[in-house]
Amino acid sequence: MWSGMKEGGPLAEQDVLWQSFANAGRAGIEIDALMLALRDILADGGLGTLRIDVDSEYEANLETDQGWTVGYSLYGYKLIPARGRSANRGWVTFGVSLWREEDERGTGWDGAQISKLYVAYWPPKGDGWTTDNLVVDGTGQSIDTERHTAWRWRGVGPGCLPEAWFFCVRLLALQSRADLDREISTPLRLLLEQQSDERAFAQSISVLNTPAIT
Repeated sequence: MWSGMKEGGPLAEQDVLWQSFANAGRAGIEIDALMLALRDILADGGLGTLRIDVDSEYEANLETDQGWTVGYSLYGYKLIPARGRSANRGWVTFGVSLWREEDERGTGWDGAQISKLYVAYWPPKGDGWTTDNLVVDGTGQSIDTERHTAWRWRGVGPGCLPEAWFFCVRLLALQSRADLDREISTPLRLLLEQQSDERAFAQSISVLNTPAIT
């Protein structure tokens, strides 16, 4: 922090700390707009015979130990039939990951050190995805999940169900309604309909592949 100061002289020409927090504030506004657009799509036809219940929304933020930054936000919704009785069909959860300490633990995965959106499903039973278990590190690995297909991870270990899964999308690739349809609502709908991953992600250009099996 102090390396930008010269003895008896002014601060560095550009205050990088100020710029970093200004960018973070602007990013937060964009994320809010993204999540509202995505919520509208999935509540009104984007999931076919299912929809998310916007009244069931829950949010959580993950802060660093110092409490200075929020690098990760979680948004969850109950999944219910599009028509008829509002029976619980599980939970759809989105994790907006701008930066996490895990991102810098290891390299070699396409998703390392980039902002990404986790798109996750959890069946009706259990506690659902949280900020603690919806995460992978810089190698694409996690203690709570494992590679399920070339596009999806699934839950493993205590407190995580094998029926629970997620995939990741490059956050900066989501710039329009067409992007949200192609990268999120269509794959999510097809996977919930038990279609193959190959069909679900056939049109995707921004999904992050799971780490290759070595």
